[in-house]
Amino acid sequence: IYTFGSTDGVSGGVEQTRIADGNPGSFEFFDNAWYLTSIITADKSDTISLQYVDKNESYTLKSTQSLKELTSPMTYQPAGAASWPSILHTSVVMYNGSPNSDPMNTRQLTTGKGGLSSIKWSQGEIRFKSNTARKDMLSGTLLDSIEVVAAGTGNLVKKFLFQYSYIGDRYYLDSVSEYNKNRTDKMTHSFYYYSGLPSRFSNSQDHWGYFNGAGNSNLLPNNSKLQTVLSANREPNEAAMKAGTLWRIKYPTGGYTDFDYEAHQYQASVTPGAPTTVIGANTIWVSNYNPKMPR
Repeated sequence: IYTFGSTDGVSGGVEQTRIADGNPGSFEFFDNAWYLTSIITADKSDTISLQYVDKNESYTLKSTQSLKELTSPMTYQPAGAASWPSILHTSVVMYNGSPNSDPMNTRQLTTGKGGLSSIKWSQGEIRFKSNTARKDMLSGTLLDSIEVVAAGTGNLVKKFLFQYSYIGDRYYLDSVSEYNKNRTDKMTHSFYYYSGLPSRFSNSQDHWGYFNGAGNSNLLPNNSKLQTVLSANREPNEAAMKAGTLWRIKYPTGGYTDFDYEAHQYQASVTPGAPTTVIGANTIWVSNYNPKMPR
């Protein structure tokens, strides 16, 4: 039997999320996520309970970008010295509907008891520790560690520590280290990434949102139907789109797995030998290395 969301008002598992522009205090939140709170085994011999704590996150989103033009002259002139283009803000890039520079004031707000804190069953408990404040949010925390403890005694069985790096307004998981109960033995999985990914607010994006290395001032490509000349390069770049993706997992034994990505391609023409065009999605090649096996 699976139960989602709290029925006792204590264990939590209900979350509210809202997209807000401007002052978030003027918005009302509604329940929109119900997390797993309990599992009763088929023979009813054990119950797995999931406990949640308050989650309060505020995540800044990239503003929408748009441009509008008058397709035909207005039949009358506005009063005063103002012109229709200045009143309607035509032929200028708009950010969240505003002609001002990118305001970056759209936020995803999350509240409620949606932060997983523990999983309990008859033989033990798993505890999730999240105390480090995130730099990429106005509020929010990182998962620092996971502890497995024995039921009754509360003695530590094992512990996992998470290490991160913060690059370009993003967190990357660098390693997960597993310790025994005495913390005398450590097994670490390390993670490596292709470098070069810019800030998540960068305009250097292809049509699918992948980094393309272009020096765009906005996201609007040229359109022959518009009089305004736009110049954003939204074409995909296979080398650039790898930036930020997982490159290698190194195991505690010394072995590793490498990931090599390539963009999908399609035939631009039915003409034999015609060039292919890269589009913005990834496939993966995986290779493995075991130091204990000859190559």
